[in-house]
Amino acid sequence: AQWVGISGMYDMAKMLPALRARGLGERLMRAVLGAAVDAVSPAAILSEGGGELARALPPCAVMHGTDDQSVDVGQSRAFADALRQNGATVDDIYFAGKSHTDPILEDPLSGGPDRLMETLLEKLDPQPADPSGGRQLALRMHLLPRPMLRFARYVNPF
Repeated sequence: AQWVGISGMYDMAKMLPALRARGLGERLMRAVLGAAVDAVSPAAILSEGGGELARALPPCAVMHGTDDQSVDVGQSRAFADALRQNGATVDDIYFAGKSHTDPILEDPLSGGPDRLMETLLEKLDPQPADPSGGRQLALRMHLLPRPMLRFARYVNPF
């Protein structure tokens, strides 16, 4: 068993000002999560349960793009540090220059290297997928021309 978090919002209360500043979803977030956002915030839950909770977790991997404008990469850094300080085994991996959606949309759809998927597969199954020692993805998505992907990234609110 392993837990993997990708570009996560781990401290909901700290996300509210960022959402407000961008005009995105604070009301929706409060409607979905309720008034007490800390009650469902992984960072707050961890601070309440501390070491006992963290030590009960399977190995964790926290992944995030460093140019994420939707969820600051600091959310993942702080959460990985808190997990580690409370006794969890954590591997945090950061993708330089990647936005919130690059690893899950733009990279796979461009047909180029899909570092997130390759890293995720390595975490979930550390054995090489082929005899040469490399890992090949069974599916590559060559769906959209690169100019369309660049435009989508430019207009994407996330």
